[in-house]
Amino acid sequence: MKLAALVVALGLLAGCGGESQTGERDLQKDCGLPTPHRNVDPSAVPDDALLMEGATIFRTQTRDGRSVIGLNVPHGVDEAFAYYRRVAKEVGYDVLQLDNEGFEAEIYLKAGRDLAAFTIRSSVCEGAVVVFLNLPVDG
Repeated sequence: MKLAALVVALGLLAGCGGESQTGERDLQKDCGLPTPHRNVDPSAVPDDALLMEGATIFRTQTRDGRSVIGLNVPHGVDEAFAYYRRVAKEVGYDVLQLDNEGFEAEIYLKAGRDLAAFTIRSSVCEGAVVVFLNLPVDG
């Protein structure tokens, strides 16, 4: 009897984790991704193609001719890597180097004399990553 109650309780707990009441994951609460800052500047993203489907900007920072944009992305490392590898070329960059280890990935880029990088980091949830776009201000 105690074993049956324990199995039922564990089943109920397992069914509760990772999703909100609406069935959607809360990337910040459930996956530990950064909470968007109040003063996020969406115009810091120079091309809408750089926002993968479902991505939300959590931080933008511009300093010394560079812009760093932090994105919460509801996709896995491999999917984000393939997307950003493709989109880099679409927005005018040549790929200099690729590195995908499955739990993190980097794409190093160049356009003329300008260098850029896309960095992808996994979270505690499968299918949710943080992406940092490090771009020249005019890029």
